[in-house]
Amino acid sequence: MAITDYNSLIEAVEGYTLRFDMPVGTFIGLAESKFRPIISHYEQDKTVVLPIVGGKITLPADFLEAHFIRVNNYDTRQISLYGGERYADGVVYTQVGRTYEFDGPDDISTAKLIYRAEIPALTEATPTNWLIEKFPEVYLHAVLGRAYRWLKDMEGFALEEQSFQEAVALIALDNIKGRSTANVTSYGGH
Repeated sequence: MAITDYNSLIEAVEGYTLRFDMPVGTFIGLAESKFRPIISHYEQDKTVVLPIVGGKITLPADFLEAHFIRVNNYDTRQISLYGGERYADGVVYTQVGRTYEFDGPDDISTAKLIYRAEIPALTEATPTNWLIEKFPEVYLHAVLGRAYRWLKDMEGFALEEQSFQEAVALIALDNIKGRSTANVTSYGGH
């Protein structure tokens, strides 16, 4: 059986464990909180253009980390909350909670932000996301690990933890390949 969404993941976990009385939905949420900070993949990249109001932007709700930020046509540089060197021909910013605060020329009005977004959570209401579609084994092994831990099967837990780490390594490899900036050469005139 292919794992393609929330329900097929639950069925697979129940099939592997032969237990139908487990809180698998809870295990899915716990698994996501485990891998959310460690998985970084190009499928998570998003671009937004945000208005600067009062010298600040509010970061998107799904923001994890910035890859790039440009304010109007100015280069930007992040500085510490405690200060840093400012340049007349650039914009500096600090992160304060869920906002970026800018210091620079008076004409700044918009910020283009490319960032790593959270992986959308799997639920009954949103039964699929890019991760389960592309790497279902990550969900399977992470959730099975939670199930075996709940069942107090430490050997099963250890095996699933190892399989989970292998699956995460495959995501990292795919991310490297997907972000390759090598020039592609075409032969044959096409």
